[in-house]
Amino acid sequence: MKRTGFTLIELLIVMAIIAALMAVLIPTATGAMRKATATRIAVQLRNLQQGVEQYILATLPKETAIPTGGKNLEDDGDFEASGFVDQTFLGRAKSQNGLKIQLSRVDSIPKKITMKIEFDTNNQPIALLVKGSLVETYGEAQSENEDGVRLVGSKVIIRRTIEAFWW
Repeated sequence: MKRTGFTLIELLIVMAIIAALMAVLIPTATGAMRKATATRIAVQLRNLQQGVEQYILATLPKETAIPTGGKNLEDDGDFEASGFVDQTFLGRAKSQNGLKIQLSRVDSIPKKITMKIEFDTNNQPIALLVKGSLVETYGEAQSENEDGVRLVGSKVIIRRTIEAFWW
């Protein structure tokens, strides 16, 4: 007698093998997607920081342009249209109130400006990956008043002091 199909046991074995493979591959794929998201955020934040620095150096010819108390840039329409970062990234960050850009003068040194970019990833593991990527560029800040990258919960904070050399 000739068989034309698979037995129930054969089908169950094949399904068990496929389930075992999926159990191994899904965590790996999830980790890769998380790392890709963190890399994209890190690149966007690095571009944003460099763009803000160029913006500052190009548009602030007087030391009095930034008040000692600080200035927020995230609501500046010209800044948003400047093309420093992907508009979808910037739009999503602003809609979630996840992006803050603060400028302030260093009181003791009038030619220096402190820039602080704060981005809330809403995800602690992604924030750790973003920080790890950005530490290579900016260094790690141990305190709030130190230049570098630090984490506060799921927020990644980049602080950098720049000198406006022409003043």
